[in-house]
Amino acid sequence: MNKCIKNMAVMIVFIQFPILIFGQEAVLSSGGTATGSGGISAYSIGIPVYETFSNANGSVAQGVQHAYSIESVGLADVSTPYSITVFPNPSADFIHLQIEGDGAEMLNYQLLDFNGRVLQFRKITDPVQQINLSDLAQAAYFLNVIDQRNRIVSSFKIIKKL
Repeated sequence: MNKCIKNMAVMIVFIQFPILIFGQEAVLSSGGTATGSGGISAYSIGIPVYETFSNANGSVAQGVQHAYSIESVGLADVSTPYSITVFPNPSADFIHLQIEGDGAEMLNYQLLDFNGRVLQFRKITDPVQQINLSDLAQAAYFLNVIDQRNRIVSSFKIIKKL
């Protein structure tokens, strides 16, 4: 019986030892693999920081969720003689793009999804341009106002609701 207990204890040590050495440092709540045109990246949610790499171009911390929120999409580096507003936002069917200022008829607008795909591109024909959202799914979109040199004059985050 004593020999059986010794054998059992040795087996438990050999089974537990690799788990202790190679086991996870944290309990993960989720994870996966993201694939895109730039490559593949594996990610984990819930793992603590354990190593950081940095150089002159930036840094990356393994296992860290860097939270950020896109709130303001205004462009400060392009001066504009226009006063541009969008209303109502959020909207279910239509939004209105109101532009005040000389030369507004030389502007275009483009509506993009969050993947950067252009859904609408049209010339602005009225001081208050009506834009139809009824065909779109409930989501967030970007509305860019573009000048004749193809520069973004103003940008808005639009919320399409049901």
